[in-house]
Amino acid sequence: MSPKVILYIGFVIALFPLFAMYQYVSIIMVASVETHDPKVLKGLIENMAMLGMFSWPVWLGLAGFSVLRWKFFNPLERLLAWVPMISFMSCYYMVLSR
Repeated sequence: MSPKVILYIGFVIALFPLFAMYQYVSIIMVASVETHDPKVLKGLIENMAMLGMFSWPVWLGLAGFSVLRWKFFNPLERLLAWVPMISFMSCYYMVLSR
């Protein structure tokens, strides 16, 4: 199988946890403004952490695959392979630093 096909399949698979992560972050941000109950916020953050824990092979594997097969991809494809990892890490930093 071509490395580009594997990369694009990885993009599609990585979109599902990435979409879920943004949903959790938006819910956490709204809940942190509306409620000050630490139990509610802790439950939401735990759900987000579980999502990241079970999806890290997808987004980290996609970035690692783009590094291992560097010569097969153009610069835009390499950049797109790193977007899910950067998004997940920035969401974790934004939520956990509050």
